[in-house]
Amino acid sequence: MSCNHKQIEEDYSFFQDTSDYAEKAKTAENGSIHSNYTSGCDRFPNDFRTSKVDLVGCCKKFKYFFHLISPKGTLVKSAHNENAYRYLNYWINYFLKKNSSNSSICVETFYSKLKEYDTTFDNENTLKDKIYDIKKDALQYMNILNNLHTYYENIYSKITDSNVSGIHSSCSNDNQKCIDKYEEVILNCPDPGNNTSFCTALNFFKEKYEKLQDHINIPNECSKIVLKKLPTYSEVIDKYKTASQKWNGENSGIITMFPIFWGIIIIIFLTYKIYGIFEWIRLESSSNGLELNYRMDLNGIIIEWNPMESSSGIEWNHH
Repeated sequence: MSCNHKQIEEDYSFFQDTSDYAEKAKTAENGSIHSNYTSGCDRFPNDFRTSKVDLVGCCKKFKYFFHLISPKGTLVKSAHNENAYRYLNYWINYFLKKNSSNSSICVETFYSKLKEYDTTFDNENTLKDKIYDIKKDALQYMNILNNLHTYYENIYSKITDSNVSGIHSSCSNDNQKCIDKYEEVILNCPDPGNNTSFCTALNFFKEKYEKLQDHINIPNECSKIVLKKLPTYSEVIDKYKTASQKWNGENSGIITMFPIFWGIIIIIFLTYKIYGIFEWIRLESSSNGLELNYRMDLNGIIIEWNPMESSSGIEWNHH
């Protein structure tokens, strides 16, 4: 299904406070959802029978997540709340499109149908123009940033928990996953620093990550780890160049052998064919009263042709 995407440059800054939203997202995804947040959801299958997504489940979780991030007891819409709604929009885009970029329902359609099915939902239109279809490349960037911040939170929670023990390898694994994921995307932000929205968000993450070592002040297994530094654009480029040169060096011998191998095959093939031709000539000559003698080697073909009843001798040497 083709969806209408907003022609805007996405703002990725809402991932700076992602820990709070991510916890509430987990609660909505895995927690028990009260019947207050299920009204109207069972009508989705009637209009979207071919959907591969559990729209009823998404509907319930979306309504509950919205409830969890909505401000309580205040009329002021803070920047925190606005970022929370941006994260909600990312979250529903991810769930509706995670199994296929060509989802059977657009995000805007999902939101408008939800309001149609349950007229009490978001009756103040808080989410109006905030729930929309995110472009594919922007959604991929958001997935990456979400993963990076998730790895960060995992590391942070372990190095600041005095009760953590015996998970030294787990801390190392989280750290390495973070490094690997960062390497995948830093190439989109070449030196000198790129000021696009995504690269700005990536740079913020790097600054946040580099402060992690300062939090290692509680003695536990994770505190024994010296966290690896995030690589620069130049370092990643050099790493790939070195790997490429190593591959070329290791395989140059194999590549060189290919023409030699095929050359030998061709020589053998031609030799076999020529041998067959002269064998045929010999047999034909014999049947006509002629005798053909020949000798072959890789340096040439020597042919001796002697008419059985002729007084004149002919010798044809071909080298």
